[in-house]
Amino acid sequence: MNTYSIDKILARPHTAPVPEEGASLETLCVLLGKYVTIKNFHNIIIYADRLPEEYNVLLIKNCIARTYNAEKLTDTKIFIDWANRHSEILT
Repeated sequence: MNTYSIDKILARPHTAPVPEEGASLETLCVLLGKYVTIKNFHNIIIYADRLPEEYNVLLIKNCIARTYNAEKLTDTKIFIDWANRHSEILT
């Protein structure tokens, strides 16, 4: 059984385990949204890109919704690149 640690995900988004079950994926999307900062947003997007498409979008939308200064996140190059890759879902 994998343990899904927020600290591990934020530190090693390329290799941190990704859950297979929907409930665990949804829980991680909510939790990561609570921990988003401008400093770790890049790593959250890297991890999000490893998730199934619907959870990828859910995670990033959750991050934007939960931050007090969403425009700082949405003005980053990594977010703009991510949004361009997912534009068909976001519209």
